[in-house]
Amino acid sequence: MLFRNCPVCGADSISSIKLGVLTPTNEYNRFHSDFVLLRCIRCDLVYLTPLPKKEVFDNLYINNKQFYNCQDYIGERAKIAIAFYKSRLDSMLNEINANLSANKLKILEIGAGVAWISRAMKEINKNCLTIAQDITNECEHTCDWVNKYVVGEIDEKINVLKQDAPYNIISLTHVIEHLPNPIQTLKLLIPLLDDKGVIFMTAPHRPKNWDIDTTIENWRNWSYNHVPAHLQYFNHKSLSKLSALLNLKIAYYDDSSEEGQSLEVWLRK
Repeated sequence: MLFRNCPVCGADSISSIKLGVLTPTNEYNRFHSDFVLLRCIRCDLVYLTPLPKKEVFDNLYINNKQFYNCQDYIGERAKIAIAFYKSRLDSMLNEINANLSANKLKILEIGAGVAWISRAMKEINKNCLTIAQDITNECEHTCDWVNKYVVGEIDEKINVLKQDAPYNIISLTHVIEHLPNPIQTLKLLIPLLDDKGVIFMTAPHRPKNWDIDTTIENWRNWSYNHVPAHLQYFNHKSLSKLSALLNLKIAYYDDSSEEGQSLEVWLRK
């Protein structure tokens, strides 16, 4: 098994702490029988190794229908999700002192899916410009709240995404845990961010009572344990290291949501 080094700080996997072995939770993985969960001793990132093959990612995100149940995106669930994201967007707009009436706000939503952020932003300001990106075309023609839906890998579509830059907010909601190389992806996106803008991210954090129950069973039973889709789990220390490497600062951080199971972070230049 070829172990990968820490995808944030590059620390050697040999010196990382082995938390245990995880088996695939998704039928679309056909290339590895198991994976190892490591904890970086340098930046405290928890990450999966080895890195899945490209065929696995294609099966997970392109060949597999992720958004087939439209009932999940209408009705009461949608109301709850939109209300939550509107409250977070209001806070971010206040943070960057965005003038809703004077400026045409521009939002870039990475790994958008059904584009909750764009949808919530349109309810705050219908005149804002919403650009969404995803590697699957499942939702390309179903999100009326998106002005432009870009389908393809970020590096392949970066020139398309540049056309409407700079963006006031670039969102990656439950995306960074899926990225094989989070540093490289963010390096592509940072030049698209307005100098006063915010990179908004949410992601899985740690299982309940992870610092008390340190067994691998706690990770295996975690609702966010999606193997091999979730490649890494950040916390404040690993995000601080990531920010420093990218010349960004953490403007806001919270990991109390869902009893500590998920986090929210805002990064700024």
